Amino acid sequence: MTRVSLLLWLLLGCGGLWGAAAPVVAQDGPPASGEAAAVPDSLRNHDTSQPIDIEARSAEIRQRENQVVFEGAVRAVQGVLQLDADRLIALFSADTDQAERVEARGNVVIRSARRAARGAWAIYDVAARRVTMGGPVTFSQETGDRLTADRLVVDLETGLWQFEGADAAGVSGEFAVPDAPQ
Repeated sequence: MTRVSLLLWLLLGCGGLWGAAAPVVAQDGPPASGEAAAVPDSLRNHDTSQPIDIEARSAEIRQRENQVVFEGAVRAVQGVLQLDADRLIALFSADTDQAERVEARGNVVIRSARRAARGAWAIYDVAARRVTMGGPVTFSQETGDRLTADRLVVDLETGLWQFEGADAAGVSGEFAVPDAPQ
């Protein structure tokens, strides 16, 4: 395994890693009055300035294309977020050497402490602080709750998780129901 940590972080100057039916939306953070409590594993205001630790079987710096390509059992970790994929491409600006976009392809899994989302691909837009997954996407929580959608968009600044379906099937889910008090 090739281990790339703070050196790549400094090299790239990264600020982070990381036609639809009506979307289903989940919101992280404290609930408004009358709202149900949020899942405690919030990604609202995820600190994208933390270093990213990346492991992969191989890595290439492609200066002409302004990108770094990691391949083979890629694992990227930033704070509470972990991304696993077959391939990860970091695209950066030639003018500023800042990462602009990170693309993950093949068997993509994004995990936090109590949640996981699986898909075929994911794109992290650094400036927008937004992660978009597709493929289809399966989202699960440790409670056993599960949602399936064609696309998931996570806003790391606001904590908004938006699930979208592209056809009549839309978004489907399965939710655990607690036992009734006796």
